[in-house]
Amino acid sequence: LRVVACNPSPMTLQGTNAHLIGKGCNRLLFDAGQGATVYIDELKDTMKKNNIGLQEILITHWHPDHIYGIKYVLKLIDKRNFETEGAHFKAIHTPGHTTDHLCFWVEAEQTLFPGNTILGQGTTEFEDLYDYLNSLTLALKMSPKRIYSGYCPVVENPQQTLEHYIFHRQQCNNQIFDAFKQSNDGLDPNEITKIVYMGTLIILFE
Repeated sequence: LRVVACNPSPMTLQGTNAHLIGKGCNRLLFDAGQGATVYIDELKDTMKKNNIGLQEILITHWHPDHIYGIKYVLKLIDKRNFETEGAHFKAIHTPGHTTDHLCFWVEAEQTLFPGNTILGQGTTEFEDLYDYLNSLTLALKMSPKRIYSGYCPVVENPQQTLEHYIFHRQQCNNQIFDAFKQSNDGLDPNEITKIVYMGTLIILFE
């Protein structure tokens, strides 16, 4: 079950996704959203309609649109302990977007919850390009059949999407090198950004 966190913006696209995972009465929640009242109400209604509770919250990384909702979501969890039925997964360290970033892998269904490693629409920002490319390559080698991204609907063509992400980053690198070659006086980071990302929303540069 997917609940959108009702926080659309140029950086969060249509809004951050939160996913309720499992098949039993108590589910796992991947990412907690940003805490908007309308999102918490929607999450509460979704749980009520499906007669489910929350066992645990799993966070992919520290960014505000993924963690600020924790204190509100915790109010929806009672203090009992439960086992989650129908969902066996492992956490995989996938640095790049952030150093602490995790993806969650459901082996039985070959399903990946990539957090912000894969947005599903457009490409993500990253703290370390080398780590990010390694994480994308790792995800590609896992051969997922389905990706539940951090923002957009389900990615049904994961191999093609992952290959595109890797190609896009390599293409941007080449554009940066070309920009340096064509400049006699050197370029500062802002000038490089405007050359490589010509046509991108200015707000994303700020």
